[in-house]
Amino acid sequence: MFFKDIPGNNDQKDELISSVQNKRIGHSYLFYGQQGNAKLAMALAYAAYINCDKKTEIDSCGRCETCIKHKKLIHPDLHLVFPVPKQNNFKKTISENFINQWRGEVLENPYLSINDWLELLAKDKKTIKKVGIYKDESESINKKTTLKNYQTKHKVFIIWMAEKMNTEAANKLLKLLEEPPAGTVFILTSENTDQLLKTIISRVQKIKIPRFSISDIIEYFDRKKINTENIKSLIHTTNRDLGLIKKNIQEKEEKKIFIDLFAEWMRLLYKTDVVQTCKWVDKTSLKQKNQQILFVSRSIEIIRSCLMWNFATPNSLNHNKEEVTFISKFSKFINEENAILIVDKLEETINAINRNGNTKIVLFDTSLEIMRLLKIKIKI
Repeated sequence: MFFKDIPGNNDQKDELISSVQNKRIGHSYLFYGQQGNAKLAMALAYAAYINCDKKTEIDSCGRCETCIKHKKLIHPDLHLVFPVPKQNNFKKTISENFINQWRGEVLENPYLSINDWLELLAKDKKTIKKVGIYKDESESINKKTTLKNYQTKHKVFIIWMAEKMNTEAANKLLKLLEEPPAGTVFILTSENTDQLLKTIISRVQKIKIPRFSISDIIEYFDRKKINTENIKSLIHTTNRDLGLIKKNIQEKEEKKIFIDLFAEWMRLLYKTDVVQTCKWVDKTSLKQKNQQILFVSRSIEIIRSCLMWNFATPNSLNHNKEEVTFISKFSKFINEENAILIVDKLEETINAINRNGNTKIVLFDTSLEIMRLLKIKIKI
């Protein structure tokens, strides 16, 4: 993440760039503002700029070894701290236990919310309801500050959602935030500074990150060549939350992909085309586990919608035009005799994937069963 990737926020960018150019890098910062703004993105861009080997007057170079590693969030002198759940299978409750999941989510959407993070965690562990930053994390941070920097002059710690620190963790960080070792920079981000200890706030340099302007958001999606007509309505309904807008767009794209994948699947099963079904299973089993579960969950929604199409008012269905077109045609193969059985099999499939069953075997077994169930006719 570099400054050029972030829409708007020009005053804040200038302030941070100037601090580096004039050798006035602070030791502890707090970037704060509403959900869905550029707090985290700005922290990542600033960290990259601080350590870039060939920085310009307006941004990181994006080409040096440091920038390449920062872009992937894998630089050894960049330490990422974020709220995590307490789990018995880990000796310590620290961010490193979940770094791959969090890194992947941030690379996908650097404007994510805590709810996005909880949803991702819940895809693997349905019981997760609470996350936090605990004393184990503070002890880990303290230990890391004593270690020699790997490659760069500055070691940067980014603490996302710092208000999730419990009192014990926050107190352990107080001295570090006030007088960190030379070459160490802390950047805290927060959506609710009222939940931070006053002693924490008094030790950091505060920079308010504003909401994105409407023009900033439109320009952002224009650059990505995404139609902005639908985005204009999302800007108002999301209160200019760029993270939520990106999530909405991604979900629409996923729905399009899933409905196409589901339609292909059902056509093969109805034709009893076992050879092509095997190829479909091979293709689908390559998807990530959470994507597989999401696809099967959406398949359940479609089956239920088909049943509703037959017995309820079509206008009551919450689907886009493409989904409605498919449901209207496919619903004649779904009835009260086979719908429940198909849904039961799909729910069984989700449970099997969650238990780390062999996806190819699970999906092929499900395919054979649905192949049979689609032939069931309604009893008159």
